[in-house]
Amino acid sequence: MYIRKNTVALQKASEKLAMTFNEEFIVVDSLEEFIDVANLYSVLEPSLVTDAISQIPEDTSSEA
Repeated sequence: MYIRKNTVALQKASEKLAMTFNEEFIVVDSLEEFIDVANLYSVLEPSLVTDAISQIPEDTSSEA
């Protein structure tokens, strides 16, 4: 019912979201830049994420 009664507001919000994504997030070149653009510095430190990613084992299933 919410969607039916708020189609115009949802359409405008969706357009704004898509525009923000295209203008700010698509052009991100690094994890640090993403954290900055997403305004996540207060909850996430880039070094912690980088360290966690580096500990993920490499995928060896594609070796023939």
